[in-house]
Amino acid sequence: MRYYMYIVAIISLTEKESLASILVKLKSRSIDIVARDEEQRRVIVRIPTYELPYVLEIVRSYARSASFEFKASIRRKIDVKKLVKDRKEIVIGYEDIGKVKLLMLKCETGCSYVEVKGRELLLKYCRPPLTQPTLPSQIPPVLCSYNYPADNIMDAYEKAKKCFENIVSVLGN
Repeated sequence: MRYYMYIVAIISLTEKESLASILVKLKSRSIDIVARDEEQRRVIVRIPTYELPYVLEIVRSYARSASFEFKASIRRKIDVKKLVKDRKEIVIGYEDIGKVKLLMLKCETGCSYVEVKGRELLLKYCRPPLTQPTLPSQIPPVLCSYNYPADNIMDAYEKAKKCFENIVSVLGN
């Protein structure tokens, strides 16, 4: 089973360079500009994983701060109820909200918040919650966000990648 991993970042820029020139630098690569706020000098981008080092250089040079979320998407039908029943060692939270099922799955390097909508699975890499088991909808968003310069973003990326690979191997069985 394959997955597509990407990164979403909210970057707050300094006054060092014009916002337009930074947007041009981002657009020159395969980086999607999701939103921008010229007044606040903030930009939200969707980054392919191979462009993370480039974006980190921009962040180091031109940002006051930045927060990163590591996400993955998978197209595969899974039996959520069977997973919850049979894999209690990795399922640390589960909620059924009608057409959407929410899971918190433990992995070697942390955990993943998982939204299941039919054949679409959206994974988000998170720090493990302090209390377990827990309802996925009550996970504080700060657990799934990594901040520059406080967090080592490349290290978080490597851990997220390992976590997603771990989860994909479990879901593949």
